Amino acid sequence: MKKEQVLRCQFSAWYPLFKALTIKSLILPLPQNVIDYLLDDGTLVVSGSSENSTQRSQTNNSDSEEEDDIQTNIKAVSHERPCVA
Repeated sequence: MKKEQVLRCQFSAWYPLFKALTIKSLILPLPQNVIDYLLDDGTLVVSGSSENSTQRSQTNNSDSEEEDDIQTNIKAVSHERPCVA
């Protein structure tokens, strides 16, 4: 992809052309420290990251169990009531 093509994909490039077809939007300037952070290629290490990953896996497990329960209920209901076209 060429740099020119990437620049045309920027919000500030296409929004004025399609303003009537999109939601009302406003381009806000970012402080330099935010720009520097976004452009930084370094690794971000969050304190307590091992705790966060444990909590995430527990949350994912409970979400998975909840999804299994929902699927089981859907199957039970679909067996009780035949579809009528």
